[in-house]
Amino acid sequence: MSPPPLTDLLLTSTFLFLLQLSGHLSNLLTNTSLLGPLTLGILWCSPALPPPAPLLPQLYIPFLSFLGYVGLLLLIFDAGLSTPAALLLNIHNLAASLLVGLTGILVPIALSLALFHAAFRYSLLTAFAAGAALCSTSLGTTVSLLSGEMRKSRMGAVLMTAALFDDIVGLMIAGVITNLVPSNSSSPDSLDGGSGGIHWSTIARPILVSVAFALGTPVLALISRRLVLKNRAPFPVLRHRVASVLNITRTHIDILLIVLTVLAFVATTHLAGTSELFGAYLAGAFLGHVFGPDDTDDPENNPILKTFTKHIAKKLLNPLLSPLFFASIGASIPVDQLFTVYLPSASASAAAAGEMVKSNRVVWRGVVYSLLMIFAKAISGVWVFVFWKKKQGRKDGKKKNENDKREDNGTAAELEKQNDARNPNVAGAASHSPSSSSPEIDTVDGIQSQPRSRNRTTDHTPNPDSSSDSNDENENEPETSNPTKNPNTPTHSHTSTSRLPIALLLGLAMVARGEIALVVAQLARPLLVDDSPSGSGTGTGSEEPYVIVMWAILLTTFGGALGVGFVVRWMRGRGMLV
Repeated sequence: MSPPPLTDLLLTSTFLFLLQLSGHLSNLLTNTSLLGPLTLGILWCSPALPPPAPLLPQLYIPFLSFLGYVGLLLLIFDAGLSTPAALLLNIHNLAASLLVGLTGILVPIALSLALFHAAFRYSLLTAFAAGAALCSTSLGTTVSLLSGEMRKSRMGAVLMTAALFDDIVGLMIAGVITNLVPSNSSSPDSLDGGSGGIHWSTIARPILVSVAFALGTPVLALISRRLVLKNRAPFPVLRHRVASVLNITRTHIDILLIVLTVLAFVATTHLAGTSELFGAYLAGAFLGHVFGPDDTDDPENNPILKTFTKHIAKKLLNPLLSPLFFASIGASIPVDQLFTVYLPSASASAAAAGEMVKSNRVVWRGVVYSLLMIFAKAISGVWVFVFWKKKQGRKDGKKKNENDKREDNGTAAELEKQNDARNPNVAGAASHSPSSSSPEIDTVDGIQSQPRSRNRTTDHTPNPDSSSDSNDENENEPETSNPTKNPNTPTHSHTSTSRLPIALLLGLAMVARGEIALVVAQLARPLLVDDSPSGSGTGTGSEEPYVIVMWAILLTTFGGALGVGFVVRWMRGRGMLV
């Protein structure tokens, strides 16, 4: 075995070092670490740029992209492992996820049909291919944008389920697109009677398999959890006996269990005909429930989660595999085609002769389409205002206020003594306010608003499923005339303002397209060509529709990550994130 060339060794080592540095700088500037590796992948690895690019030898890019895809699977597994099962199985969250996912699929396709066909005068087939590529959501980008606490919130559960739904539908559409590409083959069992159309299994199989896995995994998790709880007592004895001979620790067993579970779910979902990303998420949710703690108040007390975080996420996934995944996305973008394309000549005789003219209109068309696709996904956040509001909240709040009044009346003397000892200026106001024993912070789904007064010090742990109730209760609490109240603190109800950041986060986190969009666009490339502005769609001329789609994939991935980063920073600056 001969050593690699010195130039390749230096360039590859520099690339791996810059992965960490670019992520750190991106996190400082935009509050999102993924944009650094994404930009590095474009500048360092893309063969489309002029010399000296690509700096990274092309021989190594396929293997690094493979490692990046392994990082994507582990990212999604981590999201499933850290998301509480109660949030995933909640009927309101499932309904919200379905509507968010459908909105994120149908609106981009509808707007693509309108813009490409009505405004740009391309064929309906070309317009549908563009919408199919832009209807998916980058699941890896979505996971990386959510912090650990946000993944465990109701918003995180809804977002992850909706993104998974979009990816499954996106892969299903990819199969449809493959059959729409012109070919000489035909099948008598196809839907259109055997003229090269779509076989019924292309649409039905991914749906049925996904539903079967979604229903079967919870049942398997419940059975496995009972077996684990029943046989938990002999485990320490067996572990010590094996460890004394083979020097195996509990960490080794946990890592082996993680690897085997991920491989089993990924392999079976892929072979059955659905997304392996869906299998990775189900593997995480499965282990999260089987080895989850008995006490639901401490969801992090999971040995599998602790082992994964300490030995895989912190040492391998976050430093190397995850940045490689985003760098591979950047390397796949054809940067050289984003600013200039060749169009068929306007002259009929020149067009018949195959003459092409250079044009830069793809830039403004790509930007317009990108903005439209950002809006098409961000609009899915409006469902927060439907599902994050519960009608029974005010009734429950009134009952709670009545109970608080009874407690305050029974212990008025004690409250006065305590308030006199702490702050004699506000003792009278605090003893007559039923909200004095209420939580200090109004919280909705991990998003907290500003405290109303400084004399509330009761600790409060947010409950995602009852977040709307707690906000409605706070609306019914009377304001105290506290002379020490911060004048900058808002005095109005925070129910709508605390739901607005959730809607922004949910919508913007759905914007990034990434890996699935690139896959679908490559499959649909024969359809994303046109040889005339009127859209004859023979597929022998300009690739302007394809380049417009590439513009949209690039700008939506950057725009979604930037939007989420700035919203999170804005909320943290105002104390609205738990």
